[in-house]
Amino acid sequence: MGIFDAFARKKEPERRAKRIAFTAPSARPVEQMSGLLNIPFGDKILRPSPYFDSTIFTLYKFLRDMMPDIGAGVWAWVCLCSTKHWVELLSSTPPPVPPVRPYTPPPAAPAPRAGGGGFGGRADDPPPAPRPAPAPTAAPYRPSREDAAKMAEYQAKLIEYNRQLAEYNAEMAKASQIISELDRRVFPFKHQKDSGMDAVLERFFRSVFTYGAFSAEIVLSRRRNQITKVNFIDPSTIRFKRKEGSFELIPYQVPVGFDASVMSLQSMIDSGQVIELNPNTFYYYGLGADNDNPYGTSLLSSIPFVARIQNKMMGDMQATMHNAGYPRYHIKYTPPKQNIGESNADYRTRVEGNFSTLETEFNEVPPDANFISYDNVTVQVLDAAGKVSIEWYNNHRAVTEQIISGMKLAPFMIGKNYGTTETWGTAQYDLMIRNARMVQRAAKRFAEWIRNLELMLAGSPVRSEHHFNENRVAGEQIEAQARNINVKTTMNLLDEGIISQDQAARELGYVKPFLSGPNEQRLSVKAKYKVLQEVEVDTI
Repeated sequence: MGIFDAFARKKEPERRAKRIAFTAPSARPVEQMSGLLNIPFGDKILRPSPYFDSTIFTLYKFLRDMMPDIGAGVWAWVCLCSTKHWVELLSSTPPPVPPVRPYTPPPAAPAPRAGGGGFGGRADDPPPAPRPAPAPTAAPYRPSREDAAKMAEYQAKLIEYNRQLAEYNAEMAKASQIISELDRRVFPFKHQKDSGMDAVLERFFRSVFTYGAFSAEIVLSRRRNQITKVNFIDPSTIRFKRKEGSFELIPYQVPVGFDASVMSLQSMIDSGQVIELNPNTFYYYGLGADNDNPYGTSLLSSIPFVARIQNKMMGDMQATMHNAGYPRYHIKYTPPKQNIGESNADYRTRVEGNFSTLETEFNEVPPDANFISYDNVTVQVLDAAGKVSIEWYNNHRAVTEQIISGMKLAPFMIGKNYGTTETWGTAQYDLMIRNARMVQRAAKRFAEWIRNLELMLAGSPVRSEHHFNENRVAGEQIEAQARNINVKTTMNLLDEGIISQDQAARELGYVKPFLSGPNEQRLSVKAKYKVLQEVEVDTI
C-alpha cells in the first residue's frame, strides 16, 4: 500500500497474489470470552468509565483553573516534563568512513653543506675545533610500483569518500530543512507566531495531567506530500470499538455530551452520526491505560470529592471569622464634673462639644500614631471573647494532603513545607522524576511520529529522534561519585577479560559500544603505566 492509499479514502481491498505467513494468536479477544464469563459485551464497544465524559472534563478544567492547590499541581507536572528538548537526525546509511592513507617513508634528510670557511672570530682567538665528518645520508625514497598502485587506490577511495560525504551532508541538510519548515506550521494557532513543536508538546502535557488523555489528528495537504497542521481533539469525544475477531481498536469521534444510555454507539455508527477516524493520521494517548480501559485515567479523578470538602471548609472559615469580627478600638470618654455656677445647659453643651472634638480627632489619627489624651479617656481593644474551638489550619492541612496525594505530588512542589527530612524529600523528588520521564517517553514517540511521517512524505530516508534533557536530580555530587566508581569498576572487569565490550556498554547504560574492537591506544597507555609502576617498585 502506497503513501497516498494510506492517507486517502478507503478503497476496496485488493487481492494479493502472495500473502505473508503469520502465526495465529492463541488468545482470544475479550468479546469472545462473553460466553465463558457470562458478561454481556454487546456490540464490542469499549465503554470508558463514568467519569470519562465532557461534563466531568469541564469540572476538571474548572478545578485546574480555579483551585490554587490543583492548579499548582498541574503546573508542577507540566513544568517537570517540559525540559529542554532537541531533535537528532539519523540517516538510513551511516556516514562514510575516510580511507586510510598508505604508509610512505619520510623524505631523506638533506646532506650537510661541505666546506669550512672562517669562523668569524677575532684574530687573537684560538682556531675552532675540527668538525666531525658528516654521516652518510640515506638514499632518497623512490616509490615502487606496488606503492604507487596503493597510492592511486587511496586517491580513488578518497574521491569516492568525498562524493559520499557530500551526498550524506546534502541529505541531512535537506532533512533538517524539512523539519524546520514543519516546526513553523505544525501548531494550528498562528497567533503564537511559529510556536512549533514546543507549543504542541505543552498542550500534550496539559491535557494528559488534566484529563488523563490526549488526542490529535494530523492534517495533510491536498497532494499528500506534507503535514499542514495538527488538530487537537477533545479526548472525551473519542470511543473505541474492537474489530471483530481481533485485538485491533477502531477509533470513532462522537458528539460532545454523548450519552450511551440514550442511544448506543453502534446505533449512531449505523446512522452515520459519528466519525470513523483514520488510524494512520489519528493519535491517542491514555495515562495509565490498560487492556480493559484504553482511555486512561485522570490524576484529578479522585480530587472532586476532596475539593468539595476544601471549598466548604473555606466557606465555613470565612463565615466564622466574619461572625466573630475583627479586633477594633473601644474608646471610653468620662465627662468632667460640672463647674460651680455653670448651668445645666452650658454643661451639656461643653460635654457634647468635647465628645464631638474627641471623636473627630480619633477618626483622623493615622494608623502609626499614638493616642494622647486626658486621663478621662480610656482606649481598649475588643475582639471575640475566648478562642475558636475548631483548629482551621490543621483541618485544612489534612484536606490539602489528600489533594496532594491524589495528584501524585510531594508537598514542596506546590509550596507546602511540612518539615520532612532531606532524605525523604529526595526520595519523593526522585519518584516524581521517574513519573515525569514516563510521560516524556510518550511525548517523545508522539513528536517522532509526526516528524518521521513528514520525512517519509517528502521522500527522505532520514529519520528523527526526539530527546528530552534530564531533570536536575538531587544530590548530583553523590551521583557523580557513584557513577565514577561504577565506570572504573566496569572498565577493570573489561580489562581483566571478565566481561565483554558489549556487556560493559550495557552496564554503563549504552546500547552498544562505539568501537567495534578494544581500544588499543588506551590499553597501550595503561600497559606503559603498569610497566613504570613495576620499575619503581623494583628500584625501591
